[in-house]
Amino acid sequence: FAWLKSFRRITIRYERLTSTFLAFVYVACIIMYLRFLQEFLDKMLSLG
Repeated sequence: FAWLKSFRRITIRYERLTSTFLAFVYVACIIMYLRFLQEFLDKMLSLG
């Protein structure tokens, strides 16, 4: 969860509704996963 602090919108909670805040948490997790996946695939392609 420490990686989520890099997203300002999550660190400083602007949303009043919990559902909106949770949606931004989901989006942040998806972005982090896609970045990780991109780095992983780049490493795998450079090896082979």
